[in-house]
Amino acid sequence: MGRAINYMKGSVRLEVVGPYPERFLNICGASNVQFRHIERVDETCLRLVVPLHQARLAESLGPKCLCEVTRLSETGAPGFVRRMVRRWGMVAGMALSLLAVLILSRFVLVIDVTGNTTVPDSVILSELRECGMYPGVYGPAVDERKISNRMLMRMEELGFLSVNIRGVRAEIVVREAQLPPELEPVGEAIDLVAEKSGTVLTVLPQAGDPLVEEGAEVSAGDVLISGTVPVEKMPDLPATETYAVAAKGQVWAEVTEVCQVTTPLDTMGKEYTGAERTEYEVRLLGKGFKISPKAFQPFTYYDKIEKTWSISISEGEKLPFGWVRRTCREYRPVALQAEPDSAERYLRTLLEAQLRERIGEGGAVLDQHWSVETENGALTVTLTARCREQIARREEPAQRE
Repeated sequence: MGRAINYMKGSVRLEVVGPYPERFLNICGASNVQFRHIERVDETCLRLVVPLHQARLAESLGPKCLCEVTRLSETGAPGFVRRMVRRWGMVAGMALSLLAVLILSRFVLVIDVTGNTTVPDSVILSELRECGMYPGVYGPAVDERKISNRMLMRMEELGFLSVNIRGVRAEIVVREAQLPPELEPVGEAIDLVAEKSGTVLTVLPQAGDPLVEEGAEVSAGDVLISGTVPVEKMPDLPATETYAVAAKGQVWAEVTEVCQVTTPLDTMGKEYTGAERTEYEVRLLGKGFKISPKAFQPFTYYDKIEKTWSISISEGEKLPFGWVRRTCREYRPVALQAEPDSAERYLRTLLEAQLRERIGEGGAVLDQHWSVETENGALTVTLTARCREQIARREEPAQRE
């Protein structure tokens, strides 16, 4: 206890040099100067410790006994405070650090999602933001049960969701819902109809009564495999009874696909003037604070380029603190003439991608023909292809009605 009191008051270690340093101790005792930890160095020198508030008085007593009194060191809280005051930058940093620990620990800075396999983290985090859970939210104000219930109502893909807040980190534990298997209708006839018109190449029925053969011409909507299957009682007599099934199978046909796209050759381009305007923004806890004047529309025509720097604690985990630089570059719209060859190559690429999407998985292009026309400043490219496609699709209930 005494050490703590002495530390709070402060103390000074003095060195006394003179012919009779013992007289200095007598004079200090007579002047009510407290001293302790006396150390005899030699016959003319000794050291002692006095309280900080009596150090000047002890130093003034040295000439009375023909001694020289020198300060060696100072310890205690008052000296530490004086040194810290001179280092105001370090004091301010310590204060801000302490303030950050006390305040930021009340906010959620990192959100971890675990347990999901098919639903992406980005989708879950986006829905959590809509429900009021995002980096920077005030932790004590978060109703974990309410957020869990709202998330389960918004996302049918999830069967369970739990929100666990531990300090500045929130753990979102999810379990994806087990969707029931699709049940085949019983006692209901479902047909496979032609999705496109064409010439039948191959019929591969799995269930149902096939109504078309190889080489037959079919139109979109024609029944290919019927779900109403006749029951043959006698080989020489017509069927008098039927039973209903959900038709299954594949019907491959030769289909003519026509893809066409048009683009103008006269387009508008950009010519940059060199004028720029830059804005800066600080983002704290999910909110942006402008630190430079913001113009609603700095130029008539301009491009906006935004670059963000964020504080990361690990790979893929960023804190809700960042710095944004937004640059607006002015340009003038100018008329440009597109190169016909370049435009044609680009349109051919688009049409080939469109054709691959149409023929679907397993389909093939048997033959194709290109035609290019330029009229009224526009380029038109047409792709006519003869393809092998699977055209059978299940008839929807609305269509049967």
